[in-house]
Amino acid sequence: MVELMIVTLIIGILMATSVAIYGVYTTRAHVAEGLAMLGRHKLALTEYHASQRHWPVDNQAAGLPEADAFQRDAVDGIAVLPEGRIEVRYNVRAGDGTLVFQGHSQAGSVTWTCEGGTLAAIYRPRQCR
Repeated sequence: MVELMIVTLIIGILMATSVAIYGVYTTRAHVAEGLAMLGRHKLALTEYHASQRHWPVDNQAAGLPEADAFQRDAVDGIAVLPEGRIEVRYNVRAGDGTLVFQGHSQAGSVTWTCEGGTLAAIYRPRQCR
């Protein structure tokens, strides 16, 4: 009888930890949705910078629709910010925060790095931690 109680306890502990890990995993999957949507913005800012020699100040200047036009299941919008930054705004399904990506222009090419935001570290992709 005691052995059965111990086995039940172990199964309960394993189930509790797996449910918590699954929740983090699904939230990270929702965060990936916003990262997949970034390509259009990165391209628009890179082209703008190549032709104008400075960064656009907002979505309109970059030739993109307003930030709210990019709403999806887990994304509230994607906004172009001054100085070559792009902000991905997530809703509750993806941790209810933001990630900010910064464009860096050097020798005629542009690279992008993740440089902030309010999204909890546990939900951030590896390059943003």
